[in-house]
Amino acid sequence: MTALGVAIEEWQGFYAAVAGVGATLVGLVYVGTSIHLGRHPLDDRARLLATMAGVNLLYPVLTSLVLLMPVQPSIVGGALLLIAAFAVGASLSITRAEARHPGDWTRQLFVYRYLVPLATSMVLATGAVGLLLGYRWSLAAPPVFVLVMFVVGADNAWDLLLGRYLKRSFVDVGTRLPHQGQ
Repeated sequence: MTALGVAIEEWQGFYAAVAGVGATLVGLVYVGTSIHLGRHPLDDRARLLATMAGVNLLYPVLTSLVLLMPVQPSIVGGALLLIAAFAVGASLSITRAEARHPGDWTRQLFVYRYLVPLATSMVLATGAVGLLLGYRWSLAAPPVFVLVMFVVGADNAWDLLLGRYLKRSFVDVGTRLPHQGQ
């Protein structure tokens, strides 16, 4: 086994835990979405937030499962690049949909919910390319991706459950987007 393969193997405990916890959180997002949409069946904002929360939690699970596969690092890198491409595409698609429905959200909230996952997906893509090229530094990208996506995804799911999808105390410091007039 290559040195890179051994380095990947050292992280198996972490990725096994991520896969288990992540799968549980994805299930809870669906339950929370069902509860929320049961009360507000036509709420487009809740649907977008639920989709983003699900995406933010699902892709770390997939990433962990790929890193647990007993295959060559180049195959892992290719699979991670594919996951990153889908994550970037999902983030862009959901961000565009959200931008078409301007609401009373702040710049900080928009960046936190939509652009941070997009940037983190690009970090994973960079790490995947590095893994394809055999660079050991590339192993730092998946844990960053997994942890950031979990934080944002769990936070989005919590806001969805509480119905706080337009305003949050954690990132809301009162700066409105330009189309809202200040």
